[in-house]
Amino acid sequence: MPGSAVTSSPDTNLRVALDLGTSFSGHVICHTGDKDKKLEAFYKWTDQPNSTQYCKTHTALFYEEFDTEGGGTEWRATHWGWSALKSLHLHLHLAVTAPSLYDPS
Repeated sequence: MPGSAVTSSPDTNLRVALDLGTSFSGHVICHTGDKDKKLEAFYKWTDQPNSTQYCKTHTALFYEEFDTEGGGTEWRATHWGWSALKSLHLHLHLAVTAPSLYDPS
């Protein structure tokens, strides 16, 4: 977790639960070596609107095309979750509002 300090010791055990859904995905972490065994969910995702507090992010990937050294191209996932939706909206907005300026490559 960002901002959390995790120390390593023989008594430290970490359990992670992943929920990879078709619309939303999230995770929960539990430090079983701690007395409290408190579950920690992640609520602030990259590019998530400030007004939104939710333990899951969108299950979305945004791919971009890149030139390869051999002269071809390949597609790479460049954004995940909220960032993927933000990139998609930007590309769609440019394609519609300024088609002569829009170059998706």
